[in-house]
Amino acid sequence: MARAWPRVPLPPLGARVSVCGVGAHSDQFAKGIVRYTGRIHTAEGKWVGVDLDEPAGRHNGTLNGKRYFQCDDSHRAGLHGVFVRPEDVRLIDDGEPKSDVAAH
Repeated sequence: MARAWPRVPLPPLGARVSVCGVGAHSDQFAKGIVRYTGRIHTAEGKWVGVDLDEPAGRHNGTLNGKRYFQCDDSHRAGLHGVFVRPEDVRLIDDGEPKSDVAAH
């Protein structure tokens, strides 16, 4: 039987967010920009793809060979991409400009 995920609104593309559960410990938070919202081919339900400010991610927007979004890695080292459930994302307003992203 499929797991029933809570109905949490998806954050808008380009939004600045704080993400829970990033890094070695599940209580750590990281900031980033929403680059993707929707389904992914490796798991059920809807997901949020975030381009993290720091290299605490698990990929660069590509998951098992499928590109969902592109991290801005041109001037940063390390992996910045992560997929999280909508309930693990909080909108923030830290005064930084929004960037262009593609919707799926």
